[in-house]
Amino acid sequence: MVLDKYKYRFQKYISDISGQDIHAHQGKLKTLIQELASWLRYQSRDPKIPGGRKIAREFESFRRKMTKICEARGLEPDELTFADYAEMVAEYLAATG
Repeated sequence: MVLDKYKYRFQKYISDISGQDIHAHQGKLKTLIQELASWLRYQSRDPKIPGGRKIAREFESFRRKMTKICEARGLEPDELTFADYAEMVAEYLAATG
């Protein structure tokens, strides 16, 4: 899956991926999530993957709670490692899911 803010911007920089079907999200997080969810459902053939709008709503809920999660761990959001972030997401999903 190739995502970029603008559909053909990559052609200025990368020739390796020409011929790929680039999906543009126009800098909109909801659009990016919807594109990715559709791609995941198509590639996996898993009908249990929810639609992009539902995933985007859930992600917004997580983002609103992330500050308190960070405070409880003594962390600032801008200093999270990928492992910190992934663990927080897993905990959030286990608690809400």
